[in-house]
Order: sequence, then C-alpha cells, then structure tokens
Amino acid sequence: FPLQREIGCPDCAGAGRVGGEGCERCGGRGTLVELERVRVRLPRAIEDGDRLRVEGKGRPLGPGRQTDLVLVVRVRPHPYFRRQGIDVHADLPISLADAAFGAEVEVPTVDGPVRVRVPPGTSGGRVLRLRGRGIAPPGGEPGDHLARITLRLPERMDEALREALRRQPAEDPRRGLPREAL
Repeated sequence: FPLQREIGCPDCAGAGRVGGEGCERCGGRGTLVELERVRVRLPRAIEDGDRLRVEGKGRPLGPGRQTDLVLVVRVRPHPYFRRQGIDVHADLPISLADAAFGAEVEVPTVDGPVRVRVPPGTSGGRVLRLRGRGIAPPGGEPGDHLARITLRLPERMDEALREALRRQPAEDPRRGLPREAL
C-alpha cells in the first residue's frame, strides 16, 4: 500500500542545518515527506482490530532512525461468510423437499465447496458443523464451518403442492413456547 511519511533529510541528516546554514532541501525542518510503497504480509487468521507493527517505517527519531509504524487492521465483511474467531458461519438455503426427504448438497466454504448430507426431517435453523473447514491460525488447528439451514419455499406453488401442504397433520410448531409474560 502507498504510505506518505516523514523521513530524515539526507542532506542535513535530520539536523535542519548544513554548515551553519538552514538546509535548502528540507527548508530547515530536518524532515522530508516521502511517498513509499510498503508491502505488509498479513498473517493467517488476522482479525478486525488486530495491530501489525512494521519496523522502521514510522516517524523519524533523529539522524538515520525511525519509529515503527503500527497499522490497525480493518476487515471488510464478506457478503456470505461471517467470522467468529476461527469459526466461519453462513446460511445454507435448502428446498422444502431437501429438508423433508434429506439430500446431498454443496456447501460453499472458505476453501471451496464441500458436499454434505442433509438428514431427512431437517428444520430451518439447524446447524451443520463441518469440522476443520474454518480459518486455520498459524500453527494451530483450523476452526469449523457452521452452516445454518434456512428453508427456501418455492416462489410459485402449483395446486398439487398447495393441496399436499394443506393435508399435513396439524402440528403446532410453537408448542412449548412461553405463553405468559415474564
């Protein structure tokens, strides 16, 4: 990334004077503003808010000496994946038929798609854990990928599907929820 920073003036060695006179190159300030391209290697599993120290790329301390540059990392959110530490979370939409009868579906992960078996009778909100498919920290075991099932109903239902749904036994999906104010 490009970095605009102050450096010690090489003509006056940061003193602001050359032979008793004010330095012409830096105007007597002892520093110059320089645009430098700095390459920073981001460690694996870095998180939003983490700090990286880049040696000798900060402000001048005096002739030939610079402080360290401290960068605060800002990670842009991904449109599909959400991260919690080394675990990755994502919603996995499946059809009503896949939920009812079970299916083998493709799950996008940070390392590419993985085929997973959705068990028959799966309800929305169930979480499928894909062990070791999360973020791999340096020298550690990778986290998990947690795929939360969301049910995707068809946008257009034909009459046969409507009738089949109407014939379902009347089971209250909210049975057991609190019915009184706390």
